[in-house]
Amino acid sequence: MPQYLQFGEGWLLPMEIAAMSHEGVKDVISVQPFGCISNHIVAKGEYRELKDKYGVNMLLLDFEAGTSQVNTENRLELFLSSN
Repeated sequence: MPQYLQFGEGWLLPMEIAAMSHEGVKDVISVQPFGCISNHIVAKGEYRELKDKYGVNMLLLDFEAGTSQVNTENRLELFLSSN
């Protein structure tokens, strides 16, 4: 019997972004807890493909206990001003 690799929901976010891009969404902000293994390994590997294939602009915001509000606001402002 073949074994299959399972990565939890790491595939879900890229597929939702791809589906949204077909409906005209081109800017996506992904907010996730720092250390979310499925997103860090699986989904982040797909982000470059989404950008190249579908033209989606993405901002990946990882949060942990020490994440500063200023850093988050600066990244959001830069993302918004570049679009």
